[in-house]
Amino acid sequence: MSMLAMARIGLDDLSGRFEAFLVEKRSDLAACVEIMESVRRWELRRMAGRSALETSGFSEEGVEAIMLAVRDRWSGRIVGCVRGIYARSVAHQAQVNREYRLDLLPPELIEHTGIAARMVIVPRLRKSGASLVLTRALYETSVRD
Repeated sequence: MSMLAMARIGLDDLSGRFEAFLVEKRSDLAACVEIMESVRRWELRRMAGRSALETSGFSEEGVEAIMLAVRDRWSGRIVGCVRGIYARSVAHQAQVNREYRLDLLPPELIEHTGIAARMVIVPRLRKSGASLVLTRALYETSVRD
């Protein structure tokens, strides 16, 4: 990444252009699912069918999860999101341990570990500070909860 690109991301972050928040309203969740489905359909070339929220490589029954979104304050639109899964709720699954190697972490760390699943940013803002703000919010949430 060039110095100019890194400076732009830093400026986006310092200026407060992007704000991350916990998704609680149905309209915000719908915007997040729309972004996820767009990436799934057009970039990953996945066929329509189950929702992007239901396509993990592991069982999501009983999973503790949150959805965080990032909004561009210039436009007021949601431009990305991440589904955070609390590792403590899936650490007992063999396929999760194979993929994320949670078996290597001490239990006290698993308690405060979040798995970033389904993180997406709209293509035109992928080289902006949006993903930085969103990733930081997921980290802060997983440590706090």
